[in-house]
Amino acid sequence: MVIMAQTELLKMELKGIAAERAESVMKSARRAATLTGQLLAFSRKQTIQPTVTSMNRLVDGVSDLLQRLVGEDIDVQVVLPTSPGS
Repeated sequence: MVIMAQTELLKMELKGIAAERAESVMKSARRAATLTGQLLAFSRKQTIQPTVTSMNRLVDGVSDLLQRLVGEDIDVQVVLPTSPGS
């Protein structure tokens, strides 16, 4: 929560590529918070309410992270289907 709050404050002060990177930090912090909650629920043997998830959104979010990891010399291209199950 501290990382998310500080990143939100930082985003208000930044523009351009720096603001985009701050938004990426925010998305990563949200994913980490979700994963932490799932791990805690699993360790307590608590039932988690399943939810419908858009695989396109999930893959699109991970593709941004992958592009940054592989560097500028490699171009990551993701082609997502327009309808589920395609």
